[in-house]
Amino acid sequence: MRKNRRLLKILKSKPSSSRAFSARVKEFFNGSSSNSSNCNVRFFMTWTSSLNSFAERELFTIQSLFKSHPKGCLVVISNSMDCSEGFEILRPFYELGFRVIAISPDFDFILKNTLAESWFDKLKKGNSFRSLRNVIGAQTMDLESGNWSRLNNAVMVFDKKHPLLYKFIEEFALTFDGNKWGHNGPYLVSRVVARVSGRPGFNFTVLAPSTFCLVDWRRVSRFFHGPQNESHSQWLPSKLRQIHERSFAMHLWNRQTRKLKIEEGSIISHIFKDSCLFCNSSAATKL
Repeated sequence: MRKNRRLLKILKSKPSSSRAFSARVKEFFNGSSSNSSNCNVRFFMTWTSSLNSFAERELFTIQSLFKSHPKGCLVVISNSMDCSEGFEILRPFYELGFRVIAISPDFDFILKNTLAESWFDKLKKGNSFRSLRNVIGAQTMDLESGNWSRLNNAVMVFDKKHPLLYKFIEEFALTFDGNKWGHNGPYLVSRVVARVSGRPGFNFTVLAPSTFCLVDWRRVSRFFHGPQNESHSQWLPSKLRQIHERSFAMHLWNRQTRKLKIEEGSIISHIFKDSCLFCNSSAATKL
């Protein structure tokens, strides 16, 4: 019973700064001499999808593994599974005496001193604008068809004297209206691009919303909130990875967010810590 209680504690624990990924894996494999003797082969399974997607097929895979290797040990490398709900999914295996655990990955540790380390470091630093030419980002888009319904002018990359820039300036001068929110910004570029699309000489690319405008103004506040519950805690690192992989910049919708406090552990706080130069300045806490 003491062994089971100790293993239960390992299985249900979450990683922290004092309890690194490597320590949890080693403790699972080598918690005691008697436990380690039961682990004659070690398996690692990666799961990057949501917790709800871990269903009968995945459970049968684990059944098959332990059917053939009843004294094996399985570590499920997964952010979504490393939670109390994930533990409950795996509980039937533990109750039958099989050794299985879900652990959130520490990619800095996993990729250290491998060929992927430099790739991961580059990924964490973000994407370079140098690869972009004559592009504007969509604010809303049907990702299946690629058809946009609204563009956003928060970030644009164009060659000097590009004809589309001239059309933007012309439209601004002819139709300016300071009483309509968005009329001189996203609505303006959307109007112009809709008119010139397909014309000779107007070569440009409309990029997906994730490039510059990852979230719309109605939902941006959630990026300022720290972990609210366990499911939100699982969502945060997943969204951060998406930002690092797909985004060049992030529109903060200042009109909606300028009075919001950046909470510890939020998406915005993580982005700031990754990007700041004067991280300890008093202004840093008032963004």
